[in-house]
Amino acid sequence: MRGPQCPPGNAVQEQTVKLFDGYVCQNEQASKKQCEIILSSLSAPMMKKLKQGFYAKPGGYDLFCKHLEDIKKKYNSQAKKQVKAEEVLDEFLKQKSVDSEAILQVDKKLTVKEQKIRGESFK
Repeated sequence: MRGPQCPPGNAVQEQTVKLFDGYVCQNEQASKKQCEIILSSLSAPMMKKLKQGFYAKPGGYDLFCKHLEDIKKKYNSQAKKQVKAEEVLDEFLKQKSVDSEAILQVDKKLTVKEQKIRGESFK
């Protein structure tokens, strides 16, 4: 921003920098909000299934991971030009990692029980 025609400490330059920083901040906030709206819309069906216990079954973890991957692909195609796209997706995935771990534990327990039941039915 500094050039030979703008000496350091120039009031016009400082005001221009402040305006620019303000616009950058507004753009980032708008981008974050838009990305959150996109993710909320895309993840709504998965969240509904999660609340209904849809993934609490043998194979539920793989299904959850597939749905999560589908959301990521759709999100990346819809939010690709957003400044905060990657940051918002990373935060979303951190939140979902808790759900993912819980689903994995339930899936493992149910799969073991299912295998025991199958083993008993063959006897």
